[in-house]
Amino acid sequence: MDLATFQLGPISFGRITLVPERGVKAFTGGVDLRPDLDLLVTVSAGIDNATVIVTWRFTSIDPGTGRPYRLVTSDRGLRGRAGGAAEDVVGGGTFARMLRAL
Repeated sequence: MDLATFQLGPISFGRITLVPERGVKAFTGGVDLRPDLDLLVTVSAGIDNATVIVTWRFTSIDPGTGRPYRLVTSDRGLRGRAGGAAEDVVGGGTFARMLRAL
C-alpha cells in the first residue's frame, strides 16, 4: 500500500456522519447531540506515519461539567457515566479510510 495516498473517509455513529475534507490525513471535529441527548462528542482521527497505525478516537463530553464520560459497552450499545448518571448513546459506528495499492 502507498501511504502517501492515505486519506480519511466519512465517520458515522448513530444518525450522525462527519465527513473530513477530501484528501486529509488527520481530522478533528465534533457534534453537539443536544437536545436529544445531553452530550457532546469529539472525534479525532489520523495516521501515525512512523508506526503506520490509524487511530479514531471518540470522546463523549458531559456539557454540564466539560468532563469526559466514562464509556462501557454492553449488549445494548455504549453507555456513558458521569456523576452517577448513565444514558444510552449509540449502538455502533463506521469509519472509512482509503489507500491506493502500489
